[in-house]
Amino acid sequence: MFMKSPVMIRKALFFLLVILWSPFAESRLPNVAFASTTRKIQAGDKIPSTDLHWGFNPPQFINVPMHVQSRNVIVVGVKGAYVPQSEKIVRSYIEHSDALKQDYDIDEVVVYAINDGGVMGTWQKAVLQTDGTLVTCFADPSGDFTDQCGMPLIHEEELGLVGRCPNFFLHVDNCVVQHVQECTDNDNIESICALAILEILKKQKSTVK
Repeated sequence: MFMKSPVMIRKALFFLLVILWSPFAESRLPNVAFASTTRKIQAGDKIPSTDLHWGFNPPQFINVPMHVQSRNVIVVGVKGAYVPQSEKIVRSYIEHSDALKQDYDIDEVVVYAINDGGVMGTWQKAVLQTDGTLVTCFADPSGDFTDQCGMPLIHEEELGLVGRCPNFFLHVDNCVVQHVQECTDNDNIESICALAILEILKKQKSTVK
């Protein structure tokens, strides 16, 4: 009689997935981190033509170039939902949403990780509470977008179901990458937090003038 209901089974599978993706479970997962097949994305490149996921059961497929076309967007890659380090990074963009929008005409901050779309959506709504900010959370469950950006995480100590992307951001204006910044020091994530991109945007603006 236990777990015969399809609804109960789906709920149990969902919560199991959340647990597997949590930092608590990282030490138990097999190391399957992957190496990129693509050179690292650079300023002047077009944003990769692939999809990110939004939501779950079924996910909505978000074509990245179509989503950022004619828009000024920051794309932020983080290691995973429910990771304290990732939360600190995203909260910096939540805190400075007004400055990004009003001072530098940023339309959206797309945060993504190699997670399931449902997990990212729950993290966004229940934990980050991004309503009224520029931040939207998408997922790259297959790691395809990360791979096409040439941004894999290949350190052996970092575990994940299909690997994890590093902490990094892209400034993308109308599908063209304006700036790439990767955090190579896990103890110095401020280099990809909102204050770092605000400083870069400030310099870009002064150069244009």
